[in-house]
Amino acid sequence: MAQGTGPTDLWVCLPTATLAMAPAVETVQMPPTTREFLARLHPEIYSDVALLLIFIGSLVGLHFLYYEVSMLKRPHERGLFGQLIAALFTSVCLGFGAFLLLVWAGVYV
Repeated sequence: MAQGTGPTDLWVCLPTATLAMAPAVETVQMPPTTREFLARLHPEIYSDVALLLIFIGSLVGLHFLYYEVSMLKRPHERGLFGQLIAALFTSVCLGFGAFLLLVWAGVYV
């Protein structure tokens, strides 16, 4: 990095090959159904709802992991239905939580 003329000026030198290899950025528009879903939530609570969903999804995921480890000693008591419900609930919570965090950050608008 080379400094500029002023005390707060800072110049970053990047090779031109790095800039030429960068992919083109495309804007992606959300589908109308997604916009309707987001219209139901106030934009100020996107982060709160996202963190709540990620927290709940993580708790259920940790419970699922604990269940799997505890069933190593008793494989005959393992149930498929409970595992599927826990995995589905975890994936939905973590997916919506990550989506709301991206919307809150302005990445997917």
